[in-house]
Amino acid sequence: MSEMPLAIETERQIIRLIYSYSELVDAGRFEDMAELFRNGRRSASGIIGREDVGARGVMGYLNSLTMYADGTPRTKHIINNITVDIVEPARVVRSRCHYQLWQATESLPLQCIAAGRYHDQFECISGVWSFIERVSYLDFLGDVTHHVPEHWIPEMKRLATRQNTDDVPTLNDVLNEVPSERHQEIHRLARNATLLGLRNGDGSWTIEAAGQELCIIRR
Repeated sequence: MSEMPLAIETERQIIRLIYSYSELVDAGRFEDMAELFRNGRRSASGIIGREDVGARGVMGYLNSLTMYADGTPRTKHIINNITVDIVEPARVVRSRCHYQLWQATESLPLQCIAAGRYHDQFECISGVWSFIERVSYLDFLGDVTHHVPEHWIPEMKRLATRQNTDDVPTLNDVLNEVPSERHQEIHRLARNATLLGLRNGDGSWTIEAAGQELCIIRR
């Protein structure tokens, strides 16, 4: 009798966190949103070797977004198809959901500018559920010129045209495929979030930087 109410309450808290992320970003409350990741990190599938860790790291990402006179990014995140995986007794919970990102500005009519998936992990810390990881998968890309820095867009276009899955190569996988004299270059690219893993039809991964192929990883 006691396990079912606990699972229901856990799911309720997880869903509230998922919705809070979107609500706070759309309201321009970036500090409050970043605080959701005080014990966690966020990353984008396909971008290798870079994670936004903790509230400070996530704020760095948020401060790159375009803000408008009303103090918001003029966006609306629509979240659906939420699945929460709970195995009692749960300390770590995983969830998946779909997102649509809509935007309207004085020069941009209301439209969906991106769509994809969030894969999340949560941990119960001192009795409170918190994000420990969010991986964002970009499946479709529209006009994001009013939302993100211009130099992000070529990478986003390449990611949106390839199917990304959970087995994106790690930075160590890439380093193992290139000569040691190029390791310093690879680390620099990873810090700048321009090291991309693009999945090929045969299951291999093409690793790119600035549109140039670095290596192919086969598993």
